[in-house]
Amino acid sequence: MFSQVLKILQPKLTKSTWKKEPICQHVYKWCLIQMMHPHLGQHLDIVLPSALLFTDDYQVPNKIIGIECLCHIIKEVDATELKWHNRAGVIYSAVHSQIYSNKAHLLDVVIPCMLSILGVIEKSPIRDNCVRNVNRYDEILKLLLANMESEQVIVLRRLYLKYVPLFVDKMGVTILRHIKILLRIISSYLEVSDGQEEEGRLATLQLTNKLVQVIGSRLTRHTNVLLKALLRLLYDSCLQDFNESNAVTKEIQNSVVKTIRNLQVCCYDSVNRDLKQVVESEVKSIPQFVECVNQIVCT
Repeated sequence: MFSQVLKILQPKLTKSTWKKEPICQHVYKWCLIQMMHPHLGQHLDIVLPSALLFTDDYQVPNKIIGIECLCHIIKEVDATELKWHNRAGVIYSAVHSQIYSNKAHLLDVVIPCMLSILGVIEKSPIRDNCVRNVNRYDEILKLLLANMESEQVIVLRRLYLKYVPLFVDKMGVTILRHIKILLRIISSYLEVSDGQEEEGRLATLQLTNKLVQVIGSRLTRHTNVLLKALLRLLYDSCLQDFNESNAVTKEIQNSVVKTIRNLQVCCYDSVNRDLKQVVESEVKSIPQFVECVNQIVCT
């Protein structure tokens, strides 16, 4: 039934006609969402052009509808079918053109859609039986990290922090190719508060934890930079004027301690050596800070 409706809609969803009857766009999207695997693949030639047309529009709400439709298509159509006639490549190009946007609500649908289509067109970097060459995961992450490093808008900062950990999961140890810029971003984001709830700092600590878990002992060369940023935040959180909310302050401290302990598991000697130096230095005027560090050393 849905396929019949889509065929009726098709003449009204061409480049020259679709804006004359806006309701057709929403009927198309509703019908598309109802079609699941394996049936959607049979009608790919009918549904794909309209989704690409919406994505290419200049109005952001239309772009969002187009990207959401593409996400559904990627999810519900076999990867093999998407690769036929380079359909996956066409979808990738359409989504890639939107990744340069600075609209947070658009990027919030574009980035997960990009991850989905990358899973179709690229071999998984975490597979042991394949050569881990630089690929489009690296290309997209490099672009996101460059934007992230220079970004000053809080909403966009939080958005990037939401999705970069997903790239870490997908890329595994190949994330080491981007470790220098990641460490610069982590150090920078931990220095600056983004509000009373400290969402940015907490998300940055989650990203740091994810990196430590994925990279493990390969972080040995970079523990000094990472530990310095974490201890600076821990020290600041022990000062009286850090945050009005004791609950937020405690959450920050617990998260920092957890991250340092995870780092300690991977790089025990270098982390413990640096922590002992901190305890022996002139920071005894802040007993709470010294106590936190001592707890980590004695764990």
